Amino acid sequence: MNRMNKSLIITTIAGLSLGSLVGLYSITNRESKKPNTVTSVDGSSKKLSMKAKRTKRDRSNQQDSAMSPNVEESPGLPLAGGGNGGDEPKEIVSLEKQFIRNALKRAVIDTKTWEEAKTGRSIKGTLVKDDGRYGYLLVKQTYNDKEMTKVWSETVQIGDHIMVQFEKDQSKEFLDSFMKDNQLSLKSKSLLEGSYVFVSDVVSVDHMQKLEENLVKLDGVRNSEPNYLMFASVIPNDPGMNLLWGFKNDGKASNGNGGYQVGNDIRAYKAWDKHTDCSGKIVAVLDTGIDYNHPDLKDNILRDLGRNFTGGDQNDYMDRHSHGTHCAGSIGAVGNNNMGVAGVCWKAKIVPLKVLGDDGSGPVDGIINAVVYLAGTKIDIGSLSLGGGGPVQQMSQAIDSAVSKNKLMVIATGNANQNIDNQPSYPASYPSQGIIAVSAYNGYGDLASFSNYGARDSDIAAPGEDIVSTTPNNSYQSMSGTSMATPVTSGTVALFWSYGPNLSNLDVKKELLATADKGNFTKPISENRKVNAEKLLAVLDPRASYVNATKGGNISLLNGDTFEFQLKSENKYSKIKSVEAFNGNQSLGKADGEKVTAKIPYADGKVKITIKVTDEQGRTFTTEALDLTVDVTKTINLNAIDVGTNKGNFECAFSRINEKMEKTAIFSTNVISKE
Repeated sequence: MNRMNKSLIITTIAGLSLGSLVGLYSITNRESKKPNTVTSVDGSSKKLSMKAKRTKRDRSNQQDSAMSPNVEESPGLPLAGGGNGGDEPKEIVSLEKQFIRNALKRAVIDTKTWEEAKTGRSIKGTLVKDDGRYGYLLVKQTYNDKEMTKVWSETVQIGDHIMVQFEKDQSKEFLDSFMKDNQLSLKSKSLLEGSYVFVSDVVSVDHMQKLEENLVKLDGVRNSEPNYLMFASVIPNDPGMNLLWGFKNDGKASNGNGGYQVGNDIRAYKAWDKHTDCSGKIVAVLDTGIDYNHPDLKDNILRDLGRNFTGGDQNDYMDRHSHGTHCAGSIGAVGNNNMGVAGVCWKAKIVPLKVLGDDGSGPVDGIINAVVYLAGTKIDIGSLSLGGGGPVQQMSQAIDSAVSKNKLMVIATGNANQNIDNQPSYPASYPSQGIIAVSAYNGYGDLASFSNYGARDSDIAAPGEDIVSTTPNNSYQSMSGTSMATPVTSGTVALFWSYGPNLSNLDVKKELLATADKGNFTKPISENRKVNAEKLLAVLDPRASYVNATKGGNISLLNGDTFEFQLKSENKYSKIKSVEAFNGNQSLGKADGEKVTAKIPYADGKVKITIKVTDEQGRTFTTEALDLTVDVTKTINLNAIDVGTNKGNFECAFSRINEKMEKTAIFSTNVISKE
């Protein structure tokens, strides 16, 4: 990729792709891994700090919101990287594609071409020596034409690995015999029942292909599959651009330039009026790890459950790449702390599950282990900004197991600009009902140019271009990708689910999709859905209808009349706990359950009675119940009158009678007869 200044890290498009190798969909310039200056949180750097024109958010544009995070937007924000003024990348190349390009430049050990049985497409396998962490890499390229000039899809896997799942866990004696018969050695036992990763003693394209085809035919073997690599879904762009535009889009980028579509965001500011604390639900970030020391993140990281699935120390889940820390910040950078940025969740519980290495790639067996681990813990949401490779039955089983235990898996669709209805992107394309497959849209209101799409298999879109978030070493960076859209969606799911903690995972997904806005996209996704956090949280507002109350009219009060309001809950997720009636700030009656008896106040004129409803989760709403014109009771008291002589006197009085039967004259007159 041609870049004007190789000393600057350009924003990354994040969103991992499953494949033979797992990794980040990134277009970051890997030849230049560090910017000239990475500023610290104290804002000490100069050139690379973001220079926002606004020291605080423009309050004139926030008339509709009572709550806003206390986010610093001053030049002290330490942005790592540089930009090109907001232009989109000249070339969209995912980290997976970059990885494959580099792999094919290495020394080729073996090649083979064959025809795919189901489709008739030609496949070319290329085995190369990897001097890094994998040893051997096997690249498979599928072509869409007989001349093999147009690559339709490509994957990369660890060249000498084969994953085998038996019907059950096996004894050492059985495994020893199995390995001897098939020229294998054991690498690791997966957390998935009956699953093992083996290393082949013979390494060639033909041998690995036959091994995969033949082992599954053996008695007691459920499947035999490649150990694909997956990658983070990231593409670089301008650091500091469009600061938090995905939460509230006022039409301007952070540098003051216009052109963005006003209101093209997830309506986070309105959702924050209701709720900002997501700590009732736990989100796991399956990624490159997290910089748990970042001052804008550390209070929201749940380290006790963190694990490393890339090998080595299982407690070493520090992020040395940046992708995982960026994703974590979009979910839950601490809000209202006078520092950096805010995540969708101001308060959160985020668990680092490191499944990708420092280069943004990782084998699928590690991701399977992480999902199985997640399923056995109190983690509620898995956020997977990764993908690559082909379908893996063991991965699908792991996801299904997690979903059966009331977990949700929010997964990036990938950054290949392809229709995943026709060209699946795994793991987003697995058929599990508990997967939320996320595409990315930009500040202009369209799907991002890099984003995968699909009218059937892409569930929803979220902001994913030029997203500023946390990165390691106390810095911040703008990245782009379905990897960025995924944690925004994960954070929104956590915000909603913690607001309604009794909901099932499938209820949460259903409401996320049902409350989505409709985007005007040039590429299709399912019903053109866009995340709307405000409408999503409104689903849980306690609501009730009146069974026996009159909306308006005249009433005549006498001796402390009372009126009973019978309400019926309309909230399918939570019952009414209590009802209270008010006239202004004056309470007229309160009761547990769905009924309340209210005493109408003694006063002439208009009376507006409101009802405050509280549900079992402690959420409240207030609505007008009655708008009445109250007439004080009219009473006439007569003294003795001699009707025969018309002598005597009488008093005519209008009086108010209270609950104690005490009379207060409002108007009176005496008539005295003359003899």
